[in-house]
Amino acid sequence: MRIVVTGASGRLGGTLCRALEGNGEDFIGVDHVVDDSVELPVVHADLRIASVCEGLFDGVDVLAHFANNPNWNTGNPLDIYNDNLVMNRNVFGAAIAAGCKRIIFASSIQVCNGFLPIDDREQQEIVTPYIPFDSDMPAIPRNMYALSKEAGESLLRFYSETQGIVSVSIRYPLLLDEGELRKVFEKGGMHRGKCFDAYAYLPMRSGAAAAHAAMTASLRGYNQYFVASNDNLEQRSARDVYEEQLSRLPLRNSLESLVDCMKAEEELGWRQPRSLSEEMMRDGKN
Repeated sequence: MRIVVTGASGRLGGTLCRALEGNGEDFIGVDHVVDDSVELPVVHADLRIASVCEGLFDGVDVLAHFANNPNWNTGNPLDIYNDNLVMNRNVFGAAIAAGCKRIIFASSIQVCNGFLPIDDREQQEIVTPYIPFDSDMPAIPRNMYALSKEAGESLLRFYSETQGIVSVSIRYPLLLDEGELRKVFEKGGMHRGKCFDAYAYLPMRSGAAAAHAAMTASLRGYNQYFVASNDNLEQRSARDVYEEQLSRLPLRNSLESLVDCMKAEEELGWRQPRSLSEEMMRDGKN
């Protein structure tokens, strides 16, 4: 199986590339920005240029597309939207034209959590339709970055229905590397403010593991998943958070967690991290 990972110089793309290298898998990393600190070879390519994408995916079986403009609250919002829209169209189209049969797309929790383009969390309106967050949460994009991610999901759904490919959109929450996880653990949690996003987070390596699992899972057509740790960044009980801020929202289960990732576990074979303390114990054993 030959794999292309776009956004390979980024944190999630780089983590996936290192995992693929560790498994001895055949892959190519691609990125517009080549970070000299990245030890893996990365092909420099501006994916916003259609002609640049031609030939990148020859002989490729799986595309993991992580290259998007992530600056949801800085710069010109229309530029962010246009960059991602053009990039996704070019990459998906070129990969399918080259015969690629499976595409993994890094989407975002922002597609469905009503995140306004402002930094102050206290000003965010909670428009979530129910709790816990799950893979079937309807889209409520409220910034141009989120809108571009929703458009990417829709484009993949279209290609799956018309071109017969397998596609997977993974809606990621805040991704934290090992150093960031340790800081949160040592502080006993991270104060977030208003709970419009379920205080969701995921270790970076687990995010890469979800994408890796999606490459070989038995799937058909378009598939969509939400992945997050079972606990939350504030390190508080789901019941307390719900009763304090979310009690007007319908509950879809017994509220053991603010997130429900059962679909990703069952269909991808991905293992949901249970708690921050468990992750710290895992680090100690590595």
